[in-house]
Amino acid sequence: MFQDWLLALTKQDVLDREFDAKKVLDGCLFYPASGIDGSPIRHWGIGVDSFVYVDMAVTKADFNRVIAGGAFKGYDLYASRELSPQELMTRNWRMRAPSSIDKAEYVERMQRAMNDKTGPFATWSVFERKDEFSDSHGPKRFSLLYMRAEGVAAYDGLFSGHLVLPKVVALIRPGTGFGGNFGNFEEVLYEVMTWHPHGMPAQILAWHSRGQDPFETELTRAYPNLLLGPMGKDGERDFLISLFGR
Repeated sequence: MFQDWLLALTKQDVLDREFDAKKVLDGCLFYPASGIDGSPIRHWGIGVDSFVYVDMAVTKADFNRVIAGGAFKGYDLYASRELSPQELMTRNWRMRAPSSIDKAEYVERMQRAMNDKTGPFATWSVFERKDEFSDSHGPKRFSLLYMRAEGVAAYDGLFSGHLVLPKVVALIRPGTGFGGNFGNFEEVLYEVMTWHPHGMPAQILAWHSRGQDPFETELTRAYPNLLLGPMGKDGERDFLISLFGR
């Protein structure tokens, strides 16, 4: 069910009005270690129109270059703005250290990811479908909040901080170990997800090789029911994604 508030937005609302974090976050698809992967946005059958992407390795210049190049077929950028940490996080939120994390590895990975010294950023963008495309192509509008941040901390700060839940968490090639992410990323993410006062999200979007089930972890075991898929993953023909529920 796509949300009326997105259709009601004017460009002035996006550019100048107070950012309504709860509207953007509640019922979204949250994609940590996302890179710049349009697969979840392209597969409209997932049933969301608000997306929150988080990645430590993507710089502001990387993101702007992709968006300027027409990132989403059939959509134009309607309006976009940069956000401050104060607009995203609640004043009283403080990150708790998960018991499952290796603090030294975590710090080392984060320092390595940010060694280009360009710093973090957060951009909120609203995209609108071109007139020549019909409803069958996708919703009239969708929202994309993109942050250069670490995924576990972002989940806790955004969702536990605002007391809302994403509808879907995407776990797609998160790059653990040699991919640049810390080694037990999914274990730590699962621990932080269980902290939320409202419980766990309804669904996960999990990756897997062709002809195989998703890799079994404590997190994927919590979502045993296949709802949709398998579906293609952009740019990697050997991998697929599927939607699972609790």
